[in-house]
Amino acid sequence: MQHALVCLPGELVLGAFLALGCAVVASGGGIGVIPCAVVEQHPEIVRVFPDPVAFTASGLVYHESARDTARVRAAIDVLAEVLEANRRLFSGRPE
Repeated sequence: MQHALVCLPGELVLGAFLALGCAVVASGGGIGVIPCAVVEQHPEIVRVFPDPVAFTASGLVYHESARDTARVRAAIDVLAEVLEANRRLFSGRPE
C-alpha cells in the first residue's frame, strides 16, 4: 500500500513504494499515478492528463467514548485546516 503523510510544518514523508514509484517516474522510467502533493516537490515530473485520474477517500476513526474529548476535536480541527490550506494539492486539480 502506498502512503503519503503530511507532517506539520509542511514536511512530506513518503512510504517506500510511493517514493520508489516517484523516483522511477522522475528519472524518465515511465508514467505513474502520483499524488499531487508529492509531484509539487518534483518539478521534473510533468502532468500527463489535465484532470485527476484517481481518487482516494479518507476517514478519521476514533472510539465513540473519545468523540467529545478535546484531543479528538483538536485533531479534527488540525486535519481540517491542513486539508483546506492544501485544497489544490489534495484535489488534484491544476490551478
